[in-house]
Amino acid sequence: MAFQDTKQAQVETRLRQRHAYNERMSRRRRARPRSLNIGDVVLMKNRRPGSKFKTRFESGMWAVTRVKGTLVTVTKGEEVVTRNVSCFKRYHGDPVDHKESGNDSGHEEAECEFGRAGIPAEHCVERGTSQMEEGLATRKTTTPGSPVPNQEEVLAEAPTEGSNSEVTQRSGRGRYNLRSRLTLPESLKDYVCE
Repeated sequence: MAFQDTKQAQVETRLRQRHAYNERMSRRRRARPRSLNIGDVVLMKNRRPGSKFKTRFESGMWAVTRVKGTLVTVTKGEEVVTRNVSCFKRYHGDPVDHKESGNDSGHEEAECEFGRAGIPAEHCVERGTSQMEEGLATRKTTTPGSPVPNQEEVLAEAPTEGSNSEVTQRSGRGRYNLRSRLTLPESLKDYVCE
């Protein structure tokens, strides 16, 4: 019997040591227990973080459809992704659909090119419209205090394709070095060696 008691004590000691080792390594790796269940709404880490200007998590919300140990399968539309539980973060807020929510401001909302909502429709300008082209043309050519030119004047002053090559041939400088030389006032020409 003494032999079986020592054998049992060794097994218990090994189990305690293994458990202590696993706890220590989990603390060291900062592992977190899995807390995602089927039906939860989660945010997924960016697959390609790329640069410091991107957010850590993607903006879309994913639904958990399957959990197998630490592997979690999520879906968004027809896209299905299976990753480790550490790549997901539970979304605690209610999923808000801007189209269904009540609009308190009384303005008709329109989504802009980047998907943001909340811009009144009267402030949105579609690409390719004459209103947008006028705004861009006047912004490029006006200075504070000067009158706003008509669109015909701006288009008449706009350089054509051939004019850029003529300028580079005349000046002898490259396409990107078209800056004109600095001309000094007459009063300073005495003091500056040319």
